[in-house]
Amino acid sequence: FWFDNPRGQSRKLCYVFESKHQNEDGNAIERWGTNYLLCKSLNPQVKYITFMSGKGCAEGKILYKYAESMKKISENCIFYLNENGFDEEQIESIMMKYLAEEKL
Repeated sequence: FWFDNPRGQSRKLCYVFESKHQNEDGNAIERWGTNYLLCKSLNPQVKYITFMSGKGCAEGKILYKYAESMKKISENCIFYLNENGFDEEQIESIMMKYLAEEKL
């Protein structure tokens, strides 16, 4: 969770970064939906960035289809899919890209 002001001041939730791993079976997308709706209730404009991994995010599989559907519903739902996952450097680079926008 990334807020725009330090603690103790009026703050707005600006970014949420989450990771989900799912193979062809599982319920990671169900938990994603609950988390997203809670964050959206705090700020309807929150940018919700999700890193997805596992066999379920291959093209045409469950996570891939879910991400494509959610992107159509909200431009603030942003997905990065990689069947083999992400390393720390990749995640940090993507996070910093979004957080740099906040300073503009």
